[in-house]
Amino acid sequence: MARKHIWKHCFSEVIAETFTLLSPSAEHHLERGEEARLRELGILVKCGPFEIDVEQDAIVIRTGWGTLQFDSIYPALGSDVRSEFASGVGARVSEEGCICVDSHQRTSVPGLYAAGDVVIGLDQISHVMGQAGVAATTIRNDLCDLSALIRRVHRKPRPCR
Repeated sequence: MARKHIWKHCFSEVIAETFTLLSPSAEHHLERGEEARLRELGILVKCGPFEIDVEQDAIVIRTGWGTLQFDSIYPALGSDVRSEFASGVGARVSEEGCICVDSHQRTSVPGLYAAGDVVIGLDQISHVMGQAGVAATTIRNDLCDLSALIRRVHRKPRPCR
């Protein structure tokens, strides 16, 4: 039995017979010709609404048009890059409009940092959280390089009990 997988809302080049594209809403919002191309690739295209159940050996999708079983589900929400501000102040962007950053999330504009779906990379929450941590640490370190942080103690600290 071939392993089946599902992506919701968007896809990239895939092995045709292993994928189904489902939308939880009534429409996929595919551009003209995209649905036909998916069908040419052998990708089943279906719209919701549907119910998802996890059974012992499969993930089951129940809809008004039938039932499908899958080994795994890969949700993909899609996103529109909103980099107009960054590019407007001179930050370098890719052809797709993603903000180009170095390994510390710095853009080509000094003092401007970027993280998340607006930069090139894996658009997943855990990855974005890591980028945010890197950016925050870099911002702190870059500020320290500009001006040493001075800490003042206003009162004598109390000893721990």
